[in-house]
Amino acid sequence: MSDTKSNSPTSSIQPSVASSSTTPFTGLEAHGDAVLSDGPTLRFVREKGIFRPLNHPPNLQNSLLSTVGYLELANAGDFAANYWNDSPLPLYAVGLMAFGGTLAFVMLDFARRDARLSWQNIRGLLAERRSLLTQRSQHERQESQEAIIRAIDCYLYVNFREFGTEIMDRLFMDSFLGFGAILVGVGTYMAIAGANPHIFFASNLLTGHIGNSPCALFGLMNFLWSSWVWLRARDHRKVTSADLVGDPKLQAMIRRRTLYVQLHSILSGVAALIAGGAALATATEPWAYVALAPCISASVIANYLWRQSVGYSRPFVTQGSSMVMFQKQPCRWCKTSIRFTQSWILSSGMACTRLSVLFFFTRRF
Repeated sequence: MSDTKSNSPTSSIQPSVASSSTTPFTGLEAHGDAVLSDGPTLRFVREKGIFRPLNHPPNLQNSLLSTVGYLELANAGDFAANYWNDSPLPLYAVGLMAFGGTLAFVMLDFARRDARLSWQNIRGLLAERRSLLTQRSQHERQESQEAIIRAIDCYLYVNFREFGTEIMDRLFMDSFLGFGAILVGVGTYMAIAGANPHIFFASNLLTGHIGNSPCALFGLMNFLWSSWVWLRARDHRKVTSADLVGDPKLQAMIRRRTLYVQLHSILSGVAALIAGGAALATATEPWAYVALAPCISASVIANYLWRQSVGYSRPFVTQGSSMVMFQKQPCRWCKTSIRFTQSWILSSGMACTRLSVLFFFTRRF
């Protein structure tokens, strides 16, 4: 592209070709800045061959995919593998096994896409939290900054709740159910060649308790997290009902908001818990697949409810952002519950790691 400037107003932006793939651009010819004749410099970064504005304000995105509501359906893909254990297999059983294994791997692709979108939100929330903690430490050194510190504490609580939701309801769901879909899909394909006793044994393990254990573990963690969210929404409704007596319109909006959050928590937590138990039972009990049907429906409804009524997009609070000041201090129980939840997540991860290592060595020796 030529570097000569034109007098026409349409040629005031003159980007040049850049060779950097990950670093931000800082120069016109070597790095690809777009220079405005009477304005600021636009900075771009190239990601996978696509130029994106670098100084665009990042946002928390309501980017949950509708297809991940059907992730529980991958647990039902091994129905034919668990039901038909005869040899030779009927032709229709082979077709059902091929369909179930393919379904599991298709759902894995949707889980991968949603996990990538969730990771973008998690990175933004972590950056926001670091910025808020930095601002809080700066204001603590100054006097008469109680209102600002109080506002930062409230934003830190909101950040923690959104971070926990992205971790539990999205990243863990995509990871655990996606890993379970891999095991179930491979085991279902292997069941087609079940005449071989070694393949038959491996297929039973993958489509049995081992393949469905990630779903059960996620169901337990999601149920505990959803219970905490339900309790917090109940407390929020009680507090606002007492403080907003003179504003019935705002009171009704908050009541509707908390009811949506509680409904989503019930659908998501209970469905994940029952689906996890039913997935473990499907290895030996065909009736457990019947219990999966309402769980799949509840998961789809919870997904729709989050995308339409509960989830939201907002700009991240960074250095220099305007804040809403709050008159009341955050409740002591709120701070205690946040610390308890953080320690619970850490201890649960350590306990699961220890149990996995113990189970491995017990089975091996």
